[in-house]
Amino acid sequence: MGLGLTSNPYLFYSEPDGSLPVHPDSPSKLFRRLLDKFGWRELHLHGLHHFTATQLVAAGMDIRSVATGY
Repeated sequence: MGLGLTSNPYLFYSEPDGSLPVHPDSPSKLFRRLLDKFGWRELHLHGLHHFTATQLVAAGMDIRSVATGY
């Protein structure tokens, strides 16, 4: 397609090259719609943050590295 990525693309983007971020609420709203579709009312996007951190620590990553995002 001839499309490339910018040198530092956004994780959630609205342009094919990753140069323009989506509105900050968009991923949360999409996640909520998917949960509602399947009836999973007790789940929240922020819970995935905690789950990921727990899994990284359990896999042996240093807790300070997990806390700082590296």
